[in-house]
Amino acid sequence: GELAEVINRKFPGKAFLVGDFLKLSGIRLVMRASYSRTIERQKVRDQGDRHVLAAALAAGCRCIVSGDKDLLSLGTYKRMEIRTSKDVLRHGKQSA
Repeated sequence: GELAEVINRKFPGKAFLVGDFLKLSGIRLVMRASYSRTIERQKVRDQGDRHVLAAALAAGCRCIVSGDKDLLSLGTYKRMEIRTSKDVLRHGKQSA
């Protein structure tokens, strides 16, 4: 999937680690079909980011970790915090 493609692009030859990473990290993959009808309802400056919000809502996320400036500008969205990875690593899961 897309995650394996991105990891392979950024870390050539490491895509085989995706499954182990997902198990250890607690990250849950959400299929687009489960949230596709709600994409249009998400309000964000960059319309391309609406799928991120819809997927996070469908997965029941409490926090989105992103470097995207448009998402970060929201601060929170429907009770989900939007934080940088640096912030999460610096302050831990205290509020995530």
